[in-house]
Amino acid sequence: MTYQVPEFVPEFICDRKQQQAVTLQLPTGTSFYGTGEVSGQLERTGKRIFTWNTDAWGYGPETTSLYQSHPWVLALLPDGRALGVLADTTRRCEIDLREGSTIKFSAAAVYPVITFGPFASPTEVLVSFSHAIGTIFMPPKWSLGYHQCRWSYEPDAKVLEVQPS
Repeated sequence: MTYQVPEFVPEFICDRKQQQAVTLQLPTGTSFYGTGEVSGQLERTGKRIFTWNTDAWGYGPETTSLYQSHPWVLALLPDGRALGVLADTTRRCEIDLREGSTIKFSAAAVYPVITFGPFASPTEVLVSFSHAIGTIFMPPKWSLGYHQCRWSYEPDAKVLEVQPS
């Protein structure tokens, strides 16, 4: 059996207060995406995000913590490959993407960090990720739209406004 040494290895630091920081240094020019439900642009390079479910009524473009917390980063490497990184924690987690091409997760308590890839494309990263965490069940096609069928639009001319022809 042969073992492949990971190309990118996270560095773990844990202080006396059980605060863990995990840093992953990637090549210069890496761009970052992901980090759960956050307002603003899809690209997260240069941002600091907090994954902590918040009922952020009236949120704005700089709100960094909304309704879904996913301590997950999708990194697009300069050579075109992609890498995924998951901090497996339910705690409040800081994802710091402000320092060069470095991913830094910080959260209370010890937690594992799982890397996916690098792979040839973001799609391959997401397939590997979904194999690890699972996917949602899709209902039968006939059930989609049932709610609209029940309530419909009043009057029926409204339907044509939504979907002409």
